[in-house]
Amino acid sequence: PPERIPKGKVMHENTVIIGQACSVDQRTFYPIIRNASTTTEIGGVFSSEPVGILIEENDAWFFVPLDGSVDPSVLLKEMESDE
Repeated sequence: PPERIPKGKVMHENTVIIGQACSVDQRTFYPIIRNASTTTEIGGVFSSEPVGILIEENDAWFFVPLDGSVDPSVLLKEMESDE
């Protein structure tokens, strides 16, 4: 929460489809990665963690979460807005 961030410290977090898609037969796999960064006046930290896999098969989409922190409906809205 913003009230916990010390003054002068900036945090960013976003969930993105990243990396090269991998296709096997009729399925295409897209890794879903959460990127987070924290910066201050003297340095910063960047981290990435896998949170799920998006699978496209025969014009249908499936989401397999690796943890419960990603809402599939949010991913779908982001994908629709990118088109």
